[in-house]
Amino acid sequence: MPRSSNDRVPARYVVEGTWPNAVLAQDAPVSADYGQTLAANLQQAMTTMRYTLRGLAKASGVAHATVSRVLRGEVLPDMGTIARLEAALRVQVFPRPAPRSALHGRMLLVHAELQSLATHDAARLAEAQRSVQECGRHREQALAELASARLRAEVSDRVTRGVAALIAGVTTGELPADRPCPQYRVH
Repeated sequence: MPRSSNDRVPARYVVEGTWPNAVLAQDAPVSADYGQTLAANLQQAMTTMRYTLRGLAKASGVAHATVSRVLRGEVLPDMGTIARLEAALRVQVFPRPAPRSALHGRMLLVHAELQSLATHDAARLAEAQRSVQECGRHREQALAELASARLRAEVSDRVTRGVAALIAGVTTGELPADRPCPQYRVH
């Protein structure tokens, strides 16, 4: 049976790291995210329940080669396979969908606004520095303006770095992205 939307197997979307704890390509379909979380959850459940590949295969009725391929991200298993694995393990390994997150979109907007503010503040800082150099009689006012611009630039830079870290968290999978995200780990 062909995979949905001609998605490749999940492990093919790895751009960095080792499956299943790898970073997936930015354009990876949601099936790759689900496959990655499924593999991690399955491995964790097998470790917790002390199942070997063959032991889980025997308990679930799923071929050990299939279990191995799911763990390596080389297959998108069907619902019957997932149901048999969960029944044998007595835990949910298939990730539950989370609602689409508006957080990622909002973070991108905030980041863009902060970049704009930082650019504006940098221009004001340069203007204040020129003012100090050019105008001796307004020195005190110019120095105060320079200090204020430096403070705003420093705060803006810190906030921009914080937002960039949040966005990096989204792209590395530490935070939900703007597509359905699985709930992480076995419950």
